Amino acid sequence: DGKLITSRLEALRAVTWERLIELVPAPSFVSMIERARLFAPMNWTMLPHLGEMLDRFSRDVLPQLDPGGDRYLYADLSDPEKRTPADLRRVLEILALYTGRFRVILGMNIKEIGHLCGASGIDCGDGAAAAGNLAGRYGFHGIALHSRLFASWIPACGTAERIDSPFTDAPLLSTGAGDNFNAGFAFGLLADLPPADSLILGCAVAGSYVRTGESPDREGLQMFLRRWSAGNPERQ
Repeated sequence: DGKLITSRLEALRAVTWERLIELVPAPSFVSMIERARLFAPMNWTMLPHLGEMLDRFSRDVLPQLDPGGDRYLYADLSDPEKRTPADLRRVLEILALYTGRFRVILGMNIKEIGHLCGASGIDCGDGAAAAGNLAGRYGFHGIALHSRLFASWIPACGTAERIDSPFTDAPLLSTGAGDNFNAGFAFGLLADLPPADSLILGCAVAGSYVRTGESPDREGLQMFLRRWSAGNPERQ
């Protein structure tokens, strides 16, 4: 069993720093980021200029932000297997520049931890320990690790926490489950939940999505959380 995904990527090459500033002038962009509590650059693997955009952001925008702001940067680099180890090290080094203005969290699965740790010269033997070492190496707040069976919050300093995911062996749709986990986890952060508790919302949004093929709204999320807490996350 498997899946074949084909994509047209030409339009992604048009996503550049110059085009962004053309559409959102720099002063307005700085103001937007200053007010935001969450900045979430996603899909670095597929956006060929996102690394350059993050670099320009670090030089042109970061110095203008209040260092005392309560902000998260949550990034999911997508499939790092498609990039070289040098590319991986470079984007991690760029994200490390944000730690003075943001609490930086990376979202990833076990396979992605292996690629990022390998590129950084970190022992990949134990997934949780490797993720903690990765966060510590670059000064990140922590790693949100997600898989079909469990999710973990792995801080750079402190004790990792793990929860079982609401696994189903008969998903209606699995492509996009990671994106939905990211949405639920980010929702938790914006609701002022600590990252370890935000895992629950990430798993619930993804768990609902793989069963219905649709991202849940607030009511759907509440219903799924009730079923999951009762030990029966399947649709009624």
